[in-house]
Amino acid sequence: MDQEKYQTTFLLAFLILISALLLASPSPVTHAGPGLPPRETPTPTRQHDDDDDDRPAGAHIVLQVQSAPAGVWTVVQWQDSAIGWHDIKGWQGTLDGGYRKVWWVAPKDFGTGPFRWLVYQGQGGKLLAQSELFYLPYSAGETVRIEVSLVPSQPTQRSTSILTLPYPSPDGSCIELHVYPPQPGLWAIVQWQDSAGGWHDIEGWQGTLEEGHKQVWWVAPGIFGKGPFRWAIYQSRGGQLLVTSDSFYLPDSAGKKVRVGTTLSP
Repeated sequence: MDQEKYQTTFLLAFLILISALLLASPSPVTHAGPGLPPRETPTPTRQHDDDDDDRPAGAHIVLQVQSAPAGVWTVVQWQDSAIGWHDIKGWQGTLDGGYRKVWWVAPKDFGTGPFRWLVYQGQGGKLLAQSELFYLPYSAGETVRIEVSLVPSQPTQRSTSILTLPYPSPDGSCIELHVYPPQPGLWAIVQWQDSAGGWHDIEGWQGTLEEGHKQVWWVAPGIFGKGPFRWAIYQSRGGQLLVTSDSFYLPDSAGKKVRVGTTLSP
């Protein structure tokens, strides 16, 4: 009888010890994937919210949508080195106040990109519009503002928020360059690479960057899919070479746009 009582007491003590160890063990923590900005929703109306809490001094990105119907869904995407686009899970949601979306940017993500904003009919709904490419703010307190209009553009117009190129023919496509930070007077040239690895300027595809940061060229169907090409950005026409982009291939079908982003060194 004493032996049975001893065994019962030992078993209860063992179970209590195991339970205590389990409670003391740290819970598994789920971390965001590498390169994905943290999800923190700032208060857009406060100008100095970074100084009012324990959060490190960050910055913001702001999307403003003109003529937005109720319930539209917004998603920020990042572009990889192969020019593929990926949704950022933490940076998506409905508009704040029915016309804008604001996300906080951590200092570790300053200057990264390119990114773009997509606007959908609703969560899982039809794509309504996409913004121009942009880079995250470069310093604390900075705000990058992106505007998108849901008003349809005319075929012969070029919008600063949604790029609609006046194609010489409807079966063509285009290539786009975006340079950050913007700088007046920059000169960009598209170059093609020969079989020996040498690069050559294309006379018809060069010019001053629009608004100091972008350039667009139409691509004829006869050269779809050709490459590799790259953009060379100069201080000015005939000036110092500042940077060359990653190599890319031309669009492979009508209406497709190949966007390339590059950043100037400080």
